[in-house]
Amino acid sequence: MDKLLASFDKQIRAGQGKTVRKILESTPKKKIPRAQLAQWAWLAWRVGAPDLGIAWLNGIVRPKARSPVAATPRERAEYAACLTRLGALGEALDAVVWVSMALVTGGVLIGTRVAKAAPVTLS
Repeated sequence: MDKLLASFDKQIRAGQGKTVRKILESTPKKKIPRAQLAQWAWLAWRVGAPDLGIAWLNGIVRPKARSPVAATPRERAEYAACLTRLGALGEALDAVVWVSMALVTGGVLIGTRVAKAAPVTLS
């Protein structure tokens, strides 16, 4: 996790989630590196702004037809967690089904968070 994300995490743990939320809300998606979008969505989920996570990840998890964009399992999991927080359980399950098929849930669903899953080879 880079220094900025680690700083946000520390602030959230210190009870300064509102401060972090304001920063996240003022950050345009184009300023967030693709490799960090899932982490930013996770932070948004933690500060009660799952709509931000959905906005940041929607074009990746639900790309336009014939788009070369492919979501990583982590991006799909964070997207699903944000949807779950908003009560969109059906759509969240649709997003996670792909993750479940590609990974063994060495982790499990804990509340609305997806625990770390281990990759496997299916025989």
